[in-house]
Amino acid sequence: MKLGVTMGIELISGRLSWLAITVVFSSAMLVFLVLAMKRIYDPKIRRHPGIDAIDEAIGRAVEMGQPVCYSPGIAGIYSTKYAADTSAALTILDYVAKKAVEKGAPIIVGVAPPTVLPLAEDIVKTAYITMGRPEEYKSGETVRFLSPHQWGFTSGYIGILHREKPAVNLLLGCHAAEAMIIAETGASVGAVQISGTTNVYQMPFFIAACDYTFLAEDEYAAAAYLSPDPTQRGVIFGQDIAKIICSILVLLGAISATFGIEVFKEILSL
Repeated sequence: MKLGVTMGIELISGRLSWLAITVVFSSAMLVFLVLAMKRIYDPKIRRHPGIDAIDEAIGRAVEMGQPVCYSPGIAGIYSTKYAADTSAALTILDYVAKKAVEKGAPIIVGVAPPTVLPLAEDIVKTAYITMGRPEEYKSGETVRFLSPHQWGFTSGYIGILHREKPAVNLLLGCHAAEAMIIAETGASVGAVQISGTTNVYQMPFFIAACDYTFLAEDEYAAAAYLSPDPTQRGVIFGQDIAKIICSILVLLGAISATFGIEVFKEILSL
């Protein structure tokens, strides 16, 4: 819907060049999405270094005999802006839960949005069942619903960090003003912290306070790598193609402008 509105505005305003660019970029993503969905072409994504950092952190939790804390963010699955962040965080949670249960590290998940609670519970409970340890999953304790309100959730999650003294604190998904408070608390209790968000306003705080941070779309790429769903990899690959095209246009435009060639300027002015 938003894409259609954008294209309509560009067409009405006479910005034919930007309309063409929007069509090309959207077509690239759509083509690879359909190819991946139909399993005609399943793009390969390299293993993100952040996944190795997660493995090492879980290993530390096992050695110390302390839990792994996980926050999938404060946005619900129906959020118009951050639903993708939440989806990526839940995909990574599936990996973290299975790895933690396999290695024998307790896991505690703090949830804010009510819509995320049943999904997180199902993911973690399935991980315990899959690894043959269903009795270790404690309803209401392993996955904890804290508060749908930002600062209520923050207070509850900070309380968990102080009481449980986790060896690892994972902060993925949408995090806003509470990011620095939670990350500083995690650092104060000595937890290894791994974070990731596409919220550029909070990313610097994660970088400053955490040991490893997935930068912006790295979170999506890591989730796509871990997910068995090929459509996620198709979307990522399509976006990469669009970025490559954009980079080439920028480079050609810079070169032409350097030598006084106005071709690209005139085209983009159409």
